[in-house]
Amino acid sequence: MQTYRCLFFERTSKIAERSLYEIYDLAADYSALSKIDTTGESDDNQVTLRTTFGSAASHNGRACTDLNWSPHKLELFVCAYADTPRIGGPTNAEPDGIVAVWNVNVPSSPEFVFYCQSAVMSVSFSPYRPSLIVGTLYTGLIVVWDMSSASGPVQRTPVQRSKLSKKSSTKMHGHSHPVYCQGWVGTQNAHNLITVCNDGKLCVWNPDNIDEPIEAQDLKRSALNSNLPVTSIAFADGEMSEFVVGGEDGGLYAVPRYVINPKQRHNDTGSTAMKPKKFEDVHYGPVLGLSSHPRKGEVDLSDLILSCSADWTLKLWHKSTQKSIITFEDSADYVYDVAWSPVHPTVFASIDGASNLSLWNLLSSQEVPVKTEVVNADGAALNCIEWNANGTRVMVGDSVGRCHLFDIGEAFCKPREDSWTALRDMVRELLADNATAS
Repeated sequence: MQTYRCLFFERTSKIAERSLYEIYDLAADYSALSKIDTTGESDDNQVTLRTTFGSAASHNGRACTDLNWSPHKLELFVCAYADTPRIGGPTNAEPDGIVAVWNVNVPSSPEFVFYCQSAVMSVSFSPYRPSLIVGTLYTGLIVVWDMSSASGPVQRTPVQRSKLSKKSSTKMHGHSHPVYCQGWVGTQNAHNLITVCNDGKLCVWNPDNIDEPIEAQDLKRSALNSNLPVTSIAFADGEMSEFVVGGEDGGLYAVPRYVINPKQRHNDTGSTAMKPKKFEDVHYGPVLGLSSHPRKGEVDLSDLILSCSADWTLKLWHKSTQKSIITFEDSADYVYDVAWSPVHPTVFASIDGASNLSLWNLLSSQEVPVKTEVVNADGAALNCIEWNANGTRVMVGDSVGRCHLFDIGEAFCKPREDSWTALRDMVRELLADNATAS
């Protein structure tokens, strides 16, 4: 009886809190997770701050490390937080890692808060299991939280976690170094989670049981025959045979995705060694973010990849030729993340350590952004960025734990009919020019 009373008060208090803000589905039950549709369209051509979630004090100054919009409940997003000080332990009694699920209509407090004992480096909603959230940790663990509450309160700690890597002649084990990136591949009936850690170990997981990976590879740099320290990852929409990773050495690498022959595994690690092909040209600092062009519209532009780096630049790459075709040098600080618009083929957004949110349009300018907004007056760096599904809003997370939601005007979310073909023709010309110059 006590449990059901607590659940009743928790649910009714959330409904009351939502009613104080915007009018929408006040009785939505996020433990049930039935899909809805929201538009959130902007009615002007500006980039406008809509609201800010959290504060420097709400999570004790923890930095936002990753963001992800829910593909099932479009008003929900999840943010991962990491305790900034690494020397001397945490600054308070709370765990090092926190994940909060926010509702864009209720900025005062998150819908759910989950915990773990290590900094959370990346986070995502499962595209196939609406109630599950997957996080990758600084310790190398993979953890799963569950928002559903069929018979009791939502569990705030992970419902699943992987094992740390160790030597074994019979079993594969997970990571033992920080895991900064993750990705999903497959379909509703057959899908996997892919993670790569900072020592180059790639693991493929069955999300229903992440005790141990079902496949593992050690990514090696060909020239040095050393482990590839991976910092970022990008998957093309619907692509299951290959993906791209970025490394601490500033390079991009094409990684084939294929089933591993168990007889070829190394006895000491349970994984195979593989040397992915490195793209031509490099950044002069670690690759901090990657974004693959969405496979939408009349022309397939999924060969285009954006990267950003600690060398203060962004680059546009052509995956098939594995060459850089444009370098953007407008920033005066680390460029921490970059993301293509999900609806406009020539638009992308980037963020940097000087608190700048920049909106670019390749058909307008290849040298400077069309629009730049200084997000934080206190100069707090921006760490992560994520577009919503219909390209009308952008969420950015900063280094002191705040998430800022911006409405994006029609100039950035309503492309011309010829935008896809115009970008295709522009890329062809750039590739031809680069070939002539070389």
